[in-house]
Amino acid sequence: MLSDWPSDDLARVLIHLQGGGRLGMGHVTRMLWLARHLREQGMSVDMLLRGDREAEAVIAQAGFSVSTYPVRTSPAH
Repeated sequence: MLSDWPSDDLARVLIHLQGGGRLGMGHVTRMLWLARHLREQGMSVDMLLRGDREAEAVIAQAGFSVSTYPVRTSPAH
């Protein structure tokens, strides 16, 4: 049950998101809204982005930690 967990375990959130370039920025925008809300509630928020440098810059500029992995543009052989 969640109420039995130590509060420190509930204070950190990882948001996985996609965006930038051909994917667009809609998902980034919506997840930034969520991240800001969670941060206002006292949670630590980190982002894991499948996207490009443009999206990474927007997230970092909003003050969130962001790690990235690339968007695959062609099938791997």
